[in-house]
Amino acid sequence: MNSEFEFVRSPHFAMSDDAITFLNRATETAWQLYWDKGKLMINVPNHSFQIFPDNLTRFRPVNSLIELEFEFKQSASNYPCFMHIYAKSIKRATFEAVNSDQLDISSLATHLLANK
Repeated sequence: MNSEFEFVRSPHFAMSDDAITFLNRATETAWQLYWDKGKLMINVPNHSFQIFPDNLTRFRPVNSLIELEFEFKQSASNYPCFMHIYAKSIKRATFEAVNSDQLDISSLATHLLANK
């Protein structure tokens, strides 16, 4: 029996295999959300780390000294998607997804929480 497994995407959420870029229009800084070996990752300038949902809209870094909270907000059409970043419960920055209309954060969070 093979002890390795592959991440299987649920038909109930969509996220492309490509990274989703979030842009902070005030600072022109780009962060990316992407899959890596079944883990949801954030790539920031010079650093990447895994995030995992606390609930359907809020995520936190996993096994990291970074104390951030990510809140995702979407309209009824799921686009645009905004990512708000909080440090010590203070809103620090807002980023807008610029290259995806396929992202459904609440379905993604539900899938991750069900398969932890």
